[in-house]
Amino acid sequence: MTTTTTSAAAKGCGGDGCNALDPWPLHHVRHRGGIRRLCTSCVLKCHNGSFCSSCFSVLDAGPSRPTPTPRPAVVRCSKCPSVCHLTCLQNPNLASQYLCPCCSNPDGFSYFLLSTSADAGDVPIEGSVAPCEEKRKTIDLNSAKVLFAAARLAVASMSRAAAAARVEAERKVKEAMVARKRAREMLERALLISKKERERIKELIGSGDKAMVASLEVINPKKKKKKAPKPEGPSVMSITAAHKRVQAHGIAENRKSKSTSVSSVQSGVAVDMKNSAVRTVRNQSNYVEQEENKALRFGSKSGSVKED
Repeated sequence: MTTTTTSAAAKGCGGDGCNALDPWPLHHVRHRGGIRRLCTSCVLKCHNGSFCSSCFSVLDAGPSRPTPTPRPAVVRCSKCPSVCHLTCLQNPNLASQYLCPCCSNPDGFSYFLLSTSADAGDVPIEGSVAPCEEKRKTIDLNSAKVLFAAARLAVASMSRAAAAARVEAERKVKEAMVARKRAREMLERALLISKKERERIKELIGSGDKAMVASLEVINPKKKKKKAPKPEGPSVMSITAAHKRVQAHGIAENRKSKSTSVSSVQSGVAVDMKNSAVRTVRNQSNYVEQEENKALRFGSKSGSVKED
């Protein structure tokens, strides 16, 4: 269902075959399942069985009155569903041959006759921009009755459309509530079944029934985790291994250099100890010789004293 929102000058009347140059005013009417903007004459043509085509009194429009009055006798057109009061006919004896105004003048007939100030010789509206662009529209008593009838029919049509839309909306709301309730019940049922299945699997695992557990795993296989793609180039493990090899080589070189330095130090210490031992022996031998010389000198002196 679409509603026309363009201006009347740009869109015009939405009636079938309407040739109105200035369709004023336009009425919103529900016609053939959609909302249309129709001129006054097209509104009456679309509801030709709802008003008297002579006095333009609406027969059935809107809710019934609290005190309904008896419906007057009407005569139907011999070519269309239009009606007319029997009392409105000029010659009631020719009621069977009655033709409505639309069928009597099929070419360019319009119920609503509108005249402007230029046609009537009136003065333009005060405050208008230009007399030629904005003109006063005038209607007579008959056109006023036509406009009033079209307005009542349009209001009745839109009221029925609003009532139908309300009923449709209520129906859809009820369907949505039922669907929501059904979805909630199905979800609760699925959760209950899943809970019972997990409890049954736990019982089977606790009882040690490996065959049944294997069958359940076949029915509900576990999803395998996808391995991450290997990066291009050397892997992290190979880089780590190469780094460790470099560190081990460096440690071995350090140990070798330390061992060579220790051996050189040890050899130097041994040489020093040997030299010190030689010096000690030499010093001791010199000391012994000195003591012997002293003893010899002392003995020679004591002998010379005795002789004297």
